[in-house]
Amino acid sequence: MNLQRSQTRIGELLSIFVTQIKTYGALRHSDINVISEDVLIPLFRELYGYLHIENLNRTRNVNYPGIDLADGEAKVAFQVSSTPTSEKVKDTLEKIISHQHYRKYDRFIVYVLSEKQKSYPSATFRKIVGDLFEFDPAKDILDYRDLIRDISGLSPERTWRIEQILEEHFGLPGQPFWSDRSDLPPESLFLNLLEVTIPDSLFIGKSMANRKEVIANSRGRALELNHKCGSRDVVRAALEQKGLKFGVDWEVYSSTIITFHDVTDDTCPLAQIIDAGTVDCLTPVQFYNKSEDHERVFKSLLRRCLQQKLYHLGVKWQQDGKLYIFTGKEGEAERDEQWQAQKKATRKVFEITPQRDEPKKTWYCKHLAFQSQIYRFASTWYLLIKPEWFFSSDGYSEYKYSKDKVSWLKRREWNAHVFNHLKFLTYFLKTDKEPGLFETNKVYPYLKFERLKFFSNAPGLDDSDWLYREEKTDREKLETEEGLVPLPF
Repeated sequence: MNLQRSQTRIGELLSIFVTQIKTYGALRHSDINVISEDVLIPLFRELYGYLHIENLNRTRNVNYPGIDLADGEAKVAFQVSSTPTSEKVKDTLEKIISHQHYRKYDRFIVYVLSEKQKSYPSATFRKIVGDLFEFDPAKDILDYRDLIRDISGLSPERTWRIEQILEEHFGLPGQPFWSDRSDLPPESLFLNLLEVTIPDSLFIGKSMANRKEVIANSRGRALELNHKCGSRDVVRAALEQKGLKFGVDWEVYSSTIITFHDVTDDTCPLAQIIDAGTVDCLTPVQFYNKSEDHERVFKSLLRRCLQQKLYHLGVKWQQDGKLYIFTGKEGEAERDEQWQAQKKATRKVFEITPQRDEPKKTWYCKHLAFQSQIYRFASTWYLLIKPEWFFSSDGYSEYKYSKDKVSWLKRREWNAHVFNHLKFLTYFLKTDKEPGLFETNKVYPYLKFERLKFFSNAPGLDDSDWLYREEKTDREKLETEEGLVPLPF
């Protein structure tokens, strides 16, 4: 179990590394890339056995062309970059050729400090390198996920040594990884990431829906299909044709239905169109670790679960805007939500503005909204939240001047406003609301959210550099009027 604990901790520390890279990249601090090269040297030495690896930018020339790290004995060289694009890789390969590094090194690896792209143009790279050396993007473009994979096969002793290397740089409290102001003390850094807790069991089974029959039977129905429809539409139509209603929290992959619902239970509507003899129960990790396609499908399932959970909380997926919007109840012009951290507060999340000449008609609706993405770091899943605003013409469809109004609102908001939105959304997602006296909805069981991810030893920032427009008196006023209170940790 010590090996598993070390592997988990390594995943956490590498995720901290990647997050700090992204943070400093957003702040346009390029020095972080240079310092990262020195972090990777002992890591690559221990992980891959490159005992003679050195930082060429230090031992040879500053800004050594094309490559950053190299082991002359192993004949391998690395380009370390926070830019994951194909253009960056092409530029690296062209520099390697122009400076004839291939005469000294046999293998060239591009290590992406953030996250590499899902795919790269192999044919384009082959045209560049020709017969001078081999470069396979599947093997020679790496990021932290490749390191985690390779570390998982090491002995407990080597795994522990890698854990200590990373712990030294990222795990010691009170010691920030990097800061250009040594006189500023470290401070807490909150990320817009919520840890997601998912069930231990995932059910999969073969769909019994016959595509041709379902499409033929759909003619004249509410859900009418054609031959171009997807597998998910076929399953939806099959349910409808049997007179069954079911939520959206399931996915289809290769004619197999994937869901957290127990489809061995005959009372589950989804079970009515699944071949019972094919049903299997897996752990989520057994499914999403099979391939990149399986992980993509699992991410899609988590998004469906989020959509299902929020729908019963009065938050709808707005397809055109690709975001979730708070909606109001029919006949009500406003919606307020109570929330609490260290003190109770109220947040207006929906408001109708009537037409001036006809007050009974809607001019536009203002919605608190947010965008979201699903990420996995090691074995932990996270929901990224980006607070937004949305304006509709009818409570859902985008108002024609929505983008202008959102732009105007954002120009008036400061950092404290946005952080306050984030804190409210965190509270809203974390807190399970029991159904009222006349409501039948139950608390959604398949997604739970934890607190915001934060670091207590982030580099200190000079507030005067980025809060220069925010007067102290205005921030204090916001604290009283908007319920700006510390997060409940």
